[in-house]
Amino acid sequence: ADGLEETLLRLVADDPFYSIGELKSELGRRGFSVSFWGLLRLLWKKKLFSAKGRYRYARTAARRGLRIP
Repeated sequence: ADGLEETLLRLVADDPFYSIGELKSELGRRGFSVSFWGLLRLLWKKKLFSAKGRYRYARTAARRGLRIP
């Protein structure tokens, strides 16, 4: 699950405007099989459930230089 969380945080840092469905699709393309409810739980745990929370995380990640390809 550690790789899943790290990948999710990278996706949000790269593009905070992804919808939850788009995040699920991107994770699927990268080889992570996660259910919709599992993704919601993970987003809630990381405080990225709302678009505002994802945008806030991306801004702080950019300030810290956390842009990881």
